[in-house]
Amino acid sequence: VHYINKIRPIAEKYGICKIVPPAGWDPPFCVNMDSPKKFQTKEQLIHRLQEGISFGDGEEYTAREYQKMASEQAMRWRDTNYP
Repeated sequence: VHYINKIRPIAEKYGICKIVPPAGWDPPFCVNMDSPKKFQTKEQLIHRLQEGISFGDGEEYTAREYQKMASEQAMRWRDTNYP
């Protein structure tokens, strides 16, 4: 957060800033996969993001449930697009 605050005056001039981490940066995995806490998702249609419309609510998942759902969706997509 300190770094972002430091570069904010420069980045605000352009409205966007790409931060590239240093080579070899490998942050620790910080999600407790066994937590019972749920988080809400949003259903986002990637091809419509630039239209500025709001998207509907998705489902609520624990981290483990989300990982399972995402893996299953990826497999279905792969099987459909790469038979």
